[in-house]
Amino acid sequence: MTRWLIALAWLCAAPAAWADEARQCTAQGGTYLTGTIAHGPFYVRARQYKHGVALSHTKILLRGEDGQTYDIRADNVFAAGYDAAPGDVPAPLSNLRPGDRLSLCGKLYRANSGRMGMDWVHTNCGAPPRHGAPDGWLKEIGPDAKPGRNLEGSEEYCGLW
Repeated sequence: MTRWLIALAWLCAAPAAWADEARQCTAQGGTYLTGTIAHGPFYVRARQYKHGVALSHTKILLRGEDGQTYDIRADNVFAAGYDAAPGDVPAPLSNLRPGDRLSLCGKLYRANSGRMGMDWVHTNCGAPPRHGAPDGWLKEIGPDAKPGRNLEGSEEYCGLW
């Protein structure tokens, strides 16, 4: 009986946590998305540099709860383990694996492949959030079905903008 009550509480808490996250994301100018990593993460070489800092990305293919596959582009400079030199997926993004569940807040776009994508899944460094520039996030959903901390919340390189 106790296990059943714990399972029921877990099932009720997860949608409530996601609903709160979705409301918060929308209020911050973003689109909310949850899903499971289908492929990745992969390092994407920088095409631009700002004040000598490589603006590289981490790419993740996410199978959304809606069944679509999304091309997620996370800016590496907002990951806590970003190092301007090495050319690898920075920690904590490097700890993600296929099958992991994610909660994202960002800006949707259509990729060149025609697939839907999401970027701006990072902090906006204190700037007021708005549509097209939300105060986004990329969070791993834990075994308790609740989103964890923002893996794209580092403000170390905010001075570049």
